[in-house]
This record gives sequence, C-alpha cells and structure tokens, in this order.
Amino acid sequence: MAWEKLGTASVGGTALTNTSWKLLGRGSPGSATLDTGTITAKDNLMVLIMANEGTQMLTYNGDSGSNYANKRSEEGGAFQNQTSQSNLNFTRNIGEDMFMVGNVINNASLEKLGVYHQTSVNNAGASNAPKRQEWVHKWANTSDQITRVTLTSDSGDFASPDELVVLGYDNDEADSGTNFWQELASVELSSSGDTINSGTISAKKWLMYEVYVVPSGNTRTTFRFNSDSGSNYTHRNSTDGGSDSTKTSRTSIEAGAGDNDQHAYHTGFIVNVASKNKLMINHNMKTGGSGAGSAPTRKEDVAKWTNTSDAITSIQAINDQGGDYGAGSYMRVYGAD
Repeated sequence: MAWEKLGTASVGGTALTNTSWKLLGRGSPGSATLDTGTITAKDNLMVLIMANEGTQMLTYNGDSGSNYANKRSEEGGAFQNQTSQSNLNFTRNIGEDMFMVGNVINNASLEKLGVYHQTSVNNAGASNAPKRQEWVHKWANTSDQITRVTLTSDSGDFASPDELVVLGYDNDEADSGTNFWQELASVELSSSGDTINSGTISAKKWLMYEVYVVPSGNTRTTFRFNSDSGSNYTHRNSTDGGSDSTKTSRTSIEAGAGDNDQHAYHTGFIVNVASKNKLMINHNMKTGGSGAGSAPTRKEDVAKWTNTSDAITSIQAINDQGGDYGAGSYMRVYGAD
C-alpha cells in the first residue's frame, strides 16, 4: 500500500484514506518474551523489533514444532540453510542492541513467506561498524493465518526500550482506523541543490523514509541526522551482492551506489531512541544507465549514529559529488511511537 495514505493528512482539502499499515499488536518488555497476544489476521504483516539480548527466537501462533525453514546471510557472507527448525532465530552478542524489520505474506492456505533485515550495534562508538543479517524464511503451516507473534530470549529478560511491533493490512483494506505510519516531512526541490532537508520533525521511535534523486550531473547521497557533521557515523554495505565493506568514524553515512549521473532511490527504516545508538537499514538503487540494456545497481546498507543523548529530529540527504540534486528530487519521512 502507498505510504502516502495517511490517517490525518489531506491533499487539496480531501482526506486520504486509512487503508495502509495498522497496528495489530505489541510485545512489551518485562520477561524473556515479547508477545503480541492474539492479533487480527491480516493478509500482509510488517514486524519491527528492537531487542537487547543474545539469541531471539521468533515463532508464530505459539508453534514450536519443526515447521520453520530459514536461509540467512551474515555480514554479506554465503547464505546458510536451516531446515526443520522450531523457530526463526536471530543471533547476536548478549547486550548488543539489535534492530529488525520483516515483511510476511499471511495467506492461510499457503506457507507463510517472510523477509527480514537485521542490524546490530557491534560495540559502542563510531570506530565499530554495525553488523547485519539478511533472512528469508517460511512457516510451513498451510491451515492458519498468523494471529500471534512471539519473540523469546535465551539469555535474560527484555527491558525497556525493547519492543516487538506487528503491523498489518488486508489486500482489500477498508477505510477505517488510523494508519500506523504518519507523515512527518515531505520536501521536494524546486531547483537544483546539494541538500534535501526534512526540517524539524517529531521525535518518533520508529522512522521510515524514502529519498528520490533526479540528478543534475554526478551525485551520491549521504545522510546526516540533526545536522551533525562530527565523526559520529559508521556503516556497512554491500554493492550488487558483493562482499561487505565498512567505513568507520565518518562525518556522514555514505549510502549512495556510485558517483554518477543516474537517478537513485533510497528507502529504509531507523529505530530512534534518544539514549541508544540510532540504527538504520537502507536499501538503495540507481538506474545503471538509460534503457533496458543497462541493469540497475543496488546497495544494502546498515548504519549507526552514535549519539546517545538525542533523538533524531531532522534528516539531511546530502550530495557529496560534483553535480547537484535536480528539481523534483524529494524526501519523505514517516514516523510512529
């Protein structure tokens, strides 16, 4: 569903419909499980997780049988198969903050297919690049829709601000309720420039964004938060499925795929807790040249901003190459608590 379908927004005085992601349930800290309880069955699910324990085991509908099959890549390495599993297990060091975003197709009569992206702090400071994992998985149940999501820790109780959030919408979603993601900023350039700035936005725990670049000459997009130009950023990325590379103690997050005159699109998520490292998952593509004879290029990025005093209240997309962002380049930011 389109991100523009917002609960309280309007275009030309016409209210937009509430037909997108709705909050279905939350798992709150205080024990070794984050459990939504029973949630409304929806055709499409989005799962947001912030957690700070060792191994987290995700299950659906309380099923701990050998009904899960997973494939994962860690730090851009070869994918590993895990078949006949009793859960989907996300593994990181004890005490290491993690951020995960997943999307699941939830058809009762079909195996449930999911894609998850994960990043983790990997020790404090901008000199330590974050880690990342990519997951695809299936729950082999072909009788039931997912109506409960549970995350269990094997190394202690979850504590604030750890949280599990599950969103959903039906393919024929009715215009009702309130959408989870609400627009915080929408900025479009009317003339060429090197910066797209969200301006001041509300400090929300969960952020979602998109940036589209219409180039005027060579461009590459970097990100800053709250206009911080100190060496407080570090990131890890893979280009076109290649080996991961890392950059530490940077003055921005270098998220662009190459420095060339190509249209580019970024989309991603950030977990935004003032007292924590801000963790970012970014997907980026460029056209790779004009026409169907040129394949696009892609990058998978994870990043952290090491400020642990302030929440993100503005986002800057900055071109660090010789060209400009052209008119029509834009940034949209959405958020929720």
